[in-house]
Formats: sequence, C-alpha cells, structure tokens
Amino acid sequence: WASVGDGSIAFHMDCVLQGDLLLRCRHLDANGRRTSMFRLAFHTGYVPQGVFRLTKAQLDGAHADDRFDDASFFVDVIFAPVDKVISPTA
Repeated sequence: WASVGDGSIAFHMDCVLQGDLLLRCRHLDANGRRTSMFRLAFHTGYVPQGVFRLTKAQLDGAHADDRFDDASFFVDVIFAPVDKVISPTA
C-alpha cells in the first residue's frame, strides 16, 4: 500500500523485458475494487537506454485526471543493461 505522503513509489521488476509492453497502474480501494489510474504502451526497441520519462500528458488515462498534478507528475521507466539474453527455444 502507498499513500500520498509516501512521495515516490518504486516497483523493482528485476526481469528481462523485450518487445511490446503494456504497463497499467491501478488503484485498489478498501473494498477491493480496482480503478485504472493510467497506462502506457511501448516497444523496448524504441526506448532510450537508461531512463524513459513520461509526463502526465503522455500517459493514457492520466492527462485529464485531476488527481495528478500537471507540473510534477511523471513516470520513470528505468532500463538496465543486460549482459546476455537467452532466447526461448521453440
């Protein structure tokens, strides 16, 4: 759980990602209902190495949401280099 007072929130995935990705952030209320907050989709071949920063205006569902401050809200997707990728076998 996270609250507004926590400031930044980090989700450490620690896995190899490749290809088309969809990241969706949802709010879970006290009754267990999920509400989409925002989402973003991209292909890993087109993102810069290191930090991929998206502002409120660039996130699906967040651009018109008053819960997010226009000036300070952003999402950083951080990519680390991979030494060796093992392709799955058919």
